[in-house]
Amino acid sequence: MKLPSVIPWALLLSTATTVSTESDEDARKCGGVRRNFSGRISSYSSWEPKCTWTILLERGYRIVLTIPFLSLNCNEEYVEITDGLPDSTTFGKFCSGGHLVFRSSSNVMTVKYYRSSNQPVSSFDIFYYGRPSVLHPQLSDRAHT
Repeated sequence: MKLPSVIPWALLLSTATTVSTESDEDARKCGGVRRNFSGRISSYSSWEPKCTWTILLERGYRIVLTIPFLSLNCNEEYVEITDGLPDSTTFGKFCSGGHLVFRSSSNVMTVKYYRSSNQPVSSFDIFYYGRPSVLHPQLSDRAHT
């Protein structure tokens, strides 16, 4: 694994474990609004066929969302990632892949999970964290010196 690809994962995991106040039970709920600076959405065996999570952070932050590994039954289920509220521009529908990373253009991002009613819920984890949308002026000045 190349070093540049390791650094974002290390930052994500360290941020998610030190800042998040979300419980494991919250991570497994089918849908809702997430306001924590970082968190996790995990599959759970009794989910409804359609779940929608809206991640809403404070203004001035963007969202970085990652899916380390996704292996769903593509004919029966998928995850859709939206840049903003549920009816906004979509990044796409995904049923498989590894190291998927999405960056929002605002402080809102939506995750939708769909499956047919006869398909059991597949296992997956989705992680997210907030990132300032602009650098602090003193930090950007240092970068130019």
